[in-house]
This record gives sequence, structure tokens and C-alpha cells, in this order.
Amino acid sequence: MLGSGDESDPLAIQKKVEHRDKILYNESTPTTPKGRISMLNKDYTAKLLNLEDAIITNVENICDEVHVYLELPRMKHRCPACGGLTDRVHDYRMQIIKDVPLGRTTLLHLRKRRYRCDCGKRFFEKNTFLPRYYRSTSRLVAKIITAFRETVSAAKIGAQFHVSGATAMRYFKYVSFKPTKLPEVLSIDEFKGNSGGQKYNSIVVDAEKRKVIDILPNRFENGLIHHFSQFSSKTEVKYFVCDMNPHFREVAKTCFSKATVVADRYHVIRQVYWAMERVRKNEQNKLSKRFRKYFKKCLST
Repeated sequence: MLGSGDESDPLAIQKKVEHRDKILYNESTPTTPKGRISMLNKDYTAKLLNLEDAIITNVENICDEVHVYLELPRMKHRCPACGGLTDRVHDYRMQIIKDVPLGRTTLLHLRKRRYRCDCGKRFFEKNTFLPRYYRSTSRLVAKIITAFRETVSAAKIGAQFHVSGATAMRYFKYVSFKPTKLPEVLSIDEFKGNSGGQKYNSIVVDAEKRKVIDILPNRFENGLIHHFSQFSSKTEVKYFVCDMNPHFREVAKTCFSKATVVADRYHVIRQVYWAMERVRKNEQNKLSKRFRKYFKKCLST
């Protein structure tokens, strides 16, 4: 178009877009000195990160990462050794912390303050968003644990929050899912797994609601008796559903003496099928080779 200059040139438009991508957050306010952010931007950033008790000193966009530099206000802390109050600063240390991604990987650079008490004890200041010995914020750990509600792999959850799948699983193991009450219809079975270093594990299910209650690390009789003996509600179990494993039946006699033991129909039908197969094979072996071929041909037609 006439009078449009170079706006119709695709190369010029691409250069403008690339130029916008290179602008850092801390340079987006022209009225502030280079390398600093205004007080208004500090407040917005603190509210966005839910860190209003912290002091945001700088924010940088580097490649696909957001780097937030912050520190806590200086105040009196109680000494863990003698219990006295002190605000004497010993030194500072920088710690990089992973936070909930804001569209990209978000890293917090916390300038941690170490205090020194009159008794000689040196200790770090306390904060509300970072547990002790962690390199991830509490809300990031909570987000990862909540993501396990969906039927997805740990690797996918880790990729969503920019952590490894092993880290996501480690956070998930911190959550305790131990039931507090046993159902009226309790079902138990074994399956092949590797929990607790055992080849087989046990699964406990509420057969009436069709809901998994717990996964036990083994299928041993002593371990199962010890587990179920901890529940005061074991006397309220009316039906104990299991296969024909004698260990499960001993558990039922010891822990659920008032419950009716029910063998699940899958294992009953399987035992009937195996019995019929044994009879068939025994009778078939009594026949000659010619008759076996003849009956096989008749069954196929």
C-alpha cells in the first residue's frame, strides 16, 4: 500500500517481533533506571507470585526462563539454641528455587540472610514459601501432588512443571493415603509388583464401592495380620472376599472372625476350568494317536 513505508515488508515485521522478545521485564518501564524495576512493578510481581511478604529486587526474562530476585525484610528472629531474639546479620547466601511455572520455567533467586546470636549460634531466617532443605516452593510441590489425581505418568507431570519424573514421584511419596476405616465388604488379592523390594504385593479394595483402599508391600500372612490388626473397625467387616490362597483365609480367621469369607467367582470358575482340562487331557492320553487326530478333526469342523 502507498504511504505504508516498510510495514508491508515481512522481513521488517519479523525484526520488530524479534526486538520485542529481547526486551527484559526490568527495562519495560522507561522512567526507571536501567537494571531496576519500579515500585509499581514490584508490587504487581509480588502479588502475582503470592510473595507479598518478600521484597522483589529484580525480574529478568532469560531465554525461556523467568528469574525473580527477592529477599525477605530484616527483622528479629528467635535463636533456636538459646531462645533469645536477634537481628544481627552474619552473612548472605544466594539460593535458586523452582516455583510454579508462569508459562515458562520460573526460578526464584532468594538472598537468604543468616543471623548471629549473642550465644554464637548462626541460623538462617525463616520463610513461609520454602520448606527446610527444599529447592522447590511449597506450592510447586502441592501442584505436583495434585496433578497425580489425573491418570497420567510421572514423566508427563514432571515435564509440565519442569522437573524430572523421579522428582515428581519423590514428592508424591510424601503423601500418606492410609485409610482410617475398613469397609463392610473388603476384598484382597495379590499382584506382581516391586513395592518394598517384594515380587508380589497385595491390593485391598472396597468391593461394594469398587474403590482401591490401599496397596500393601507384600502378601505374607504375618504382614497382613499386623496391618489389619491396627484398625478398630475390623469388627465391622461383614464380608471378606479373597481367592483360595490359604494365607488370606488365615488372615480372615485371625482378624475378621465375624466376617463371612467369600471366594471370588473368577477363581472358582478358573478352578473348575482347570479341573475339566485335567480330565480332558487324561482321557485324551488314553486314546491312540489315530483317534486323537480323528476327534481333533471332528471338533474343528
